[in-house]
Amino acid sequence: MTLGVNWYLNNYAKIQFNDIRVFLDSPTHRDSTCDIFGLRAQLLF
Repeated sequence: MTLGVNWYLNNYAKIQFNDIRVFLDSPTHRDSTCDIFGLRAQLLF
C-alpha cells in the first residue's frame, strides 16, 4: 500500500513524499509489516 504526496513549489521545483507499507508473508516465521518512507526533490532547469 502506497501513499504519495507531491508539493509543487513553483513551475520548476517540486518535493515528493512516499509512505509505503509492505505486508510480508513468511511460511517459516510469522507475518510482519515494514514501513518505508521516501523523500525526493526535483528541479527543472
